[in-house]
Amino acid sequence: MSEIKAKAPEMMGKLISLDGMVAHICRESGKRLFLGEESFKVLATNNVPTFKIELEGSDVTITGYLKEDRIDETYLANWGKRIERRCHCCSKGRDPYLRCRIKKDLTNPP
Repeated sequence: MSEIKAKAPEMMGKLISLDGMVAHICRESGKRLFLGEESFKVLATNNVPTFKIELEGSDVTITGYLKEDRIDETYLANWGKRIERRCHCCSKGRDPYLRCRIKKDLTNPP
């Protein structure tokens, strides 16, 4: 994977294969998988709409197109705005995790 990272600029948009251990799968949607120690993000497609949580810790081969996901000032500013729109308490200086979780638990009882 470090070889791909080093050659990434010339490989953008090309079909590649990566071998690695599944480090994490998004619990919320199942549509994002993080591969290896370098945490390459893999997004689900129509062919594989979601990843099974049971894959965490497994060695897999992923084939797909390499795309850059650059985190810069613009990305962070937009991300912050999305968070604020999702949760009114985030913009009021309160603890967003605690308050949102309490609100969610109260509106969606077990």
